[in-house]
Amino acid sequence: MVKSSVGSNLYTYDAAPTVPPISAKPDQRLLINNQLPGQLLVSTPSSTLTTMASPTTFIVGLSGLSSTGKTTLSRLLRSLIPSSFILHQDDFYHPDGAIPLHAGGLQDWDCAGSINWEYLCRVLDSVHEFGALPADLKSLQDDSPVGAEPEQKLVSPETMRRLKKRLDDNIRADVRVAILDGFLMLHRDSPVEERMDVKVLLRVPHETAKQRREARNGYVTIEGFWTDPPGYFDKIVWPNYVDEHKYLFVDGDVEGRLTSEAEEKRRIHTPESLDASMEETLEWAVNILISELKLKLASASSPSSL
Repeated sequence: MVKSSVGSNLYTYDAAPTVPPISAKPDQRLLINNQLPGQLLVSTPSSTLTTMASPTTFIVGLSGLSSTGKTTLSRLLRSLIPSSFILHQDDFYHPDGAIPLHAGGLQDWDCAGSINWEYLCRVLDSVHEFGALPADLKSLQDDSPVGAEPEQKLVSPETMRRLKKRLDDNIRADVRVAILDGFLMLHRDSPVEERMDVKVLLRVPHETAKQRREARNGYVTIEGFWTDPPGYFDKIVWPNYVDEHKYLFVDGDVEGRLTSEAEEKRRIHTPESLDASMEETLEWAVNILISELKLKLASASSPSSL
């Protein structure tokens, strides 16, 4: 149980509610152990009453080119936000034999057609409803190494303490944060963009991403293991990224500025500097997260939204 006071109320809720399998039918997902997932117990000075209510859940989407630091940033945010958990887009690839082939005959793991979007969307809808991952979702990616050193070494302990205090002071304990980590979530006609409450597009220079990608040993897949063949980044990864994201940028320059439509209307956030350290990126992301969640909570509580 987790307890948190908000105003004069005391909220008590399950830190990890039991969530039905994503394959369950709607009527089977209504009650679990005779209670709704995320049940809140609300106590006031004069009385105690129980409300059957799901937690407030926000999905923070961290998208971007492969090897831009998305998983590292996701893990750092998870370590700072007790009510958070990570959902990896890489867990939603099609089986190895169903991955599309590139014109050159290689499997194309970096295109939209490689992802099972229908399944991912159903899981995101479940996360929004229940505030936790479905019981039958098993991640292949959560414990996989992502960089040359542990993410905690990339940010000073002092910065981590300071950012944790900021988050604790600004995010209610009854709010759950789902961090969606993926390489292709803001492409044109993306089915998941509308499900994201906060949209972040991480970027690094082309050469930095290339060096990081080519330094990796490979990737765990549903049916085995994938290792990039020589030249894979420049033949497939980078061209796919440019083709799917240039519409977001002024003059199609993916290392330049976002268009006003992407920035102001769709509220996509991307760091100004492509060379920012992970410590700088984490601090920037925390500021974005707090600002966007405040806006979402204010909008949800306004009379016009009721």
